[in-house]
Amino acid sequence: MSALLAPVINITTSAVVATHTPSHVVAGNADINPFDGVKPDPSWLGDNFTTQWKLALGGIWFVVILFCAFFLLRAVMSLRHFKNAKMPQKAEQAKGAVIGTSVMTGAAVMVPAIFGFILSAVNG
Repeated sequence: MSALLAPVINITTSAVVATHTPSHVVAGNADINPFDGVKPDPSWLGDNFTTQWKLALGGIWFVVILFCAFFLLRAVMSLRHFKNAKMPQKAEQAKGAVIGTSVMTGAAVMVPAIFGFILSAVNG
C-alpha cells in the first residue's frame, strides 16, 4: 500500500513545499498566506472607542497599582510586627511576602514599558 501511495505523496510534497521563507509559502502560483502585511487596527471603531478603551485601561492599571501597593504595605507591616515580636520564622516568611509583593508592584508599574518593548520587538 505504501508503494502505491509513495508517488502521490512525493508529488504532493514537492508541489506544496517551496524554497521561500516560512512567512511566504507558495503552492504553485497561489499565495497561501492571506494575512501577509495585516496588522490589528482598532481605528475603524472610531475615535470615541479609542479614547474610551484607553481611559478604561488606565483605570484598570490604576486599580491594579493600588491593589499591589495595599498588599505591599500589608506585607511590610507584618514583617515589622514579626521582627518586633522576636518571631524569626514568621519574619522570614513575611520577608518572602515583602519580596514577592515588591516584584508584583514593580511589574505592575512597568507594564507600559514592558508592553512597549514587546510591541517594538514584534513590529521591528
